Amino acid sequence: TFGQLLYLSSNGKYYKARANSSATMGCVAVAVAAISADAAGNIMHIGFFRNDAYTFTAKTVYWVSGATAGAYATSAPTTVGYRMQKVGHGKAAHIFYFNPEMTMTRQ
Repeated sequence: TFGQLLYLSSNGKYYKARANSSATMGCVAVAVAAISADAAGNIMHIGFFRNDAYTFTAKTVYWVSGATAGAYATSAPTTVGYRMQKVGHGKAAHIFYFNPEMTMTRQ
């Protein structure tokens, strides 16, 4: 789905990132179009995107969600063992600056 956060698996494919496991982290890309399973698709590693299906808050830092694969969170996960990774910030209601930090910490 357009806007979902992705990690690169050891098999060379991208999957939805989720902060609950090192196996589903770190986030390195965002889908910029709908992508079917096992299909080629468009992704972005850094930059701005607009998605009217999302509502971002300007100047708010976003993190990889620990609850939902591919989703954003407005705060770092607090569950012990979860990974914390900032992925960018909102610029306007439907505009996001994707720039994932490559340093992750663990709760």
